[in-house]
Amino acid sequence: MIKYLTVLILSVACHALMSDIYHEAHADSGPRAFYESHQHFAGLYETAHEPIIIGLIARADIIYFERLTTGDMRFMDNTDTENEFRYSPTRNVTDLTEGRIKFHTDASGQVDSLTWIDGADSYHIARRSPGQSEEVQFANGTQASLHGTLVCPDGDGPHPAVVVIPQADRTDLWDVGMWLHSRDLAVLYYDQRNSAGGLSTGEAVSGGYQDQQQTYAGDVEAAIRFLQTRAEIDAARIGIIGWSGGGLTGAFVAGSIPELAFYVNIAGDASPGFEQASHMFISRLMREGFSDADVADGRHLVNLHFGVAEGRVSWNKYQAEIERVRDTDWYQYLSNRYSIPYTREDGVREIGRYQAEWPPERVYGRIAAVPTLGVFFEFDHSSSPSSPGHFHQSLHSAGNGNYAIAIIPDTHHGGFVLNGQGYRFDTSTLRRRSPLLIDTVIEWVERQVVPAASSIRSTE
Repeated sequence: MIKYLTVLILSVACHALMSDIYHEAHADSGPRAFYESHQHFAGLYETAHEPIIIGLIARADIIYFERLTTGDMRFMDNTDTENEFRYSPTRNVTDLTEGRIKFHTDASGQVDSLTWIDGADSYHIARRSPGQSEEVQFANGTQASLHGTLVCPDGDGPHPAVVVIPQADRTDLWDVGMWLHSRDLAVLYYDQRNSAGGLSTGEAVSGGYQDQQQTYAGDVEAAIRFLQTRAEIDAARIGIIGWSGGGLTGAFVAGSIPELAFYVNIAGDASPGFEQASHMFISRLMREGFSDADVADGRHLVNLHFGVAEGRVSWNKYQAEIERVRDTDWYQYLSNRYSIPYTREDGVREIGRYQAEWPPERVYGRIAAVPTLGVFFEFDHSSSPSSPGHFHQSLHSAGNGNYAIAIIPDTHHGGFVLNGQGYRFDTSTLRRRSPLLIDTVIEWVERQVVPAASSIRSTE
């Protein structure tokens, strides 16, 4: 039976993330070098009152902190003092100072604590949580050699574990893995094959978007098999978590490995046809500040645009509308950023045929046995508002008796609180992820792995 969590907002029609505005500016700055010079800071720390995560977004040269109780997140800059960073009042603005964080090392030179000096010059000491971190390597047959980091709680275990599905290097969703590590789960992060700055290698991934995610799912399955060989991991309590495209990747895995302990899909779109792309185009116009009239005109063109691919709109009607709006600013924005306009009618038809082959039920509708949580956001510009409903219908049709759907109010694709800005949000004002998001994921996963099931370890 479906469980709708109390955070549901049904009015929204029953979605890379935090570093999108930094990606281009830092693409050539050496993500691997940044990772190697900053990874010793990353981890879970505990004050007397709350956990604090220090994480990296290596592909964007970002080090950040995140507070689990409030969701506050800030990107940090070095100061003139060794091992000290400052942070600003909002996440993306770095030219002001709200507070500072200084890291301290033990006698062996390992970072073991930090001092947090907030805007009121109040000092907080946070000790690094005990645990063990190990660089690991595993293979997906002959297709890929995958490198990552396994973070385990203290003690012999066996521990429940989660595989964090990357869309780039292992620092993707570092904080999300730490959410679960704070409840004593082991966490496996790894570099997506051939990602910039990562160490994983493998055959090039080709084909359409869904085909690519299906290929990456094989790497996730290899990560699960690797964890099943580890003495400190309970093979009966291994789950997966992915965000956006990683959420879709996870659906392929959950449909293939019914003995998974859990599957969490955060903002992985589940809408059919071109609903996701249509919504993304239009919500981006709103985010860029175009007027309601421009957005309405854009919606009409986008409907024709994808209507051609679906065979319900004639090519000539589509071309006539393009001529009418070609000189508008909103059209120039869409055509410069996205695949508008289509230029070959035969190619468009082929796109439509491919998309029709991938209804949500083909992927999500195969998850019949794995406990599943779908998390969606009220103002997600990258996932259609219809996605939660299709997610529900697919799992219901599969006969899955243990799934829940949460729609987090007043949030965008990165899960950040928008303070009533809706789709027209300003990234410079963002301060925190929704604590409701963090609590929902942590508490639901904890219910799946506690109490411990008996462990039957793989012999492969």
